[in-house]
Amino acid sequence: MEKKYENNDGDRKVTTRIMQDIVKTNTLIAQELFNRKINGEAHPEAIYVGSNADVASTSVVSDMNSSAKSKKRCHADPRIAEAAKVYVISKSTNVKKDLKQSLLAAGFSSDELSNKQEEKRLKNCVSSAATLLKKEDAAVLISPCVVLNQFNRSRIVLVEHDDDMSRIMQQFRKGSVLYDKGAWEDVNDSNLKQWIVKNYKDLGKKTKGTCLRTMFIKLFRKHGFTTEERGIKYDEMRCTVLYTRNQDYKPQQIHTDFLLKSVEEDQGRKQFLAWTAHLPITNEGSWIWLWSGPGIGEPLHIKMGQVLFLRSDVVHAGGRPPVDKLEDQKYLRLHFYLPTKYQPAPDNSIFLTEHDQWTKLEDSYAFPNIISELLIKKKKE
Repeated sequence: MEKKYENNDGDRKVTTRIMQDIVKTNTLIAQELFNRKINGEAHPEAIYVGSNADVASTSVVSDMNSSAKSKKRCHADPRIAEAAKVYVISKSTNVKKDLKQSLLAAGFSSDELSNKQEEKRLKNCVSSAATLLKKEDAAVLISPCVVLNQFNRSRIVLVEHDDDMSRIMQQFRKGSVLYDKGAWEDVNDSNLKQWIVKNYKDLGKKTKGTCLRTMFIKLFRKHGFTTEERGIKYDEMRCTVLYTRNQDYKPQQIHTDFLLKSVEEDQGRKQFLAWTAHLPITNEGSWIWLWSGPGIGEPLHIKMGQVLFLRSDVVHAGGRPPVDKLEDQKYLRLHFYLPTKYQPAPDNSIFLTEHDQWTKLEDSYAFPNIISELLIKKKKE
């Protein structure tokens, strides 16, 4: 005998409502999990799904509202945006900052981060802001130069923008004034011009009580370039200003800024190799080609406010790569010689040979094919 089932409209409506509530709850949870995942936040530990769908829905909505309020507070604080910028830019250096260090660099105090829950919330805000910054501001996305790795930290150091650098930048004359005021001369076999600075007052505004030379020395010492640690002789420090005079991609000759020497001991005392410091002073930053050893070089973009320190044995060349399509840019920058007793500053020279003073650097160090082809084409013209 065939068994018949009776349809109960009341039961069916209740079942339908429960199923709709469950679907709604799961949708809210999935949406919240997805949002937090793309924003780099922790998974929502407060979400609870019980047997009652209404309770679960209320829990999710409450948690989401709390999260929204937290995000609103974060975005209202300009220090979060600054911390995100510090965090993203530091990834293109080999002096990286984590989320907490970025918060401190942006002006948050240690007291504000003393509460673990508040510190976690602020870190999540910075992570979210950094994600948005990467999407919205392509200018901060600089492909990290492979040369900038932990193994080269003893020879190549790129440090990011800080308050001391900001104060220095505020003292500079406008680029247009410097172009008119400088005693510029051509740099041989390149598209560069240079100005050997004799008086730092020529670089800065007429601000009473301000000495740019002293400010630079303080900046360099802060980053570890001291007489005690690296033997720097600041009484012999020299500075030149450089700019790119045309739109050619022709770089400098591959060179070092000091005569290559091997460190020796002098009467039991350690000798120090010299360094150079490179600082762009206009918004477009500057470019430099770097080599960590024989082979093909890499271009590094130095953003305004960053400082690149190179030990005297780092092979390099000034010049922008073909990937830089900007026009009418002069890439105004400063070039400091930080000499030591062992390696005095040269007299406006670059050095094109290896340690044997015979083998040419260009025999072992080269530009990518695209640059070499451009140079050959230029010679034929």
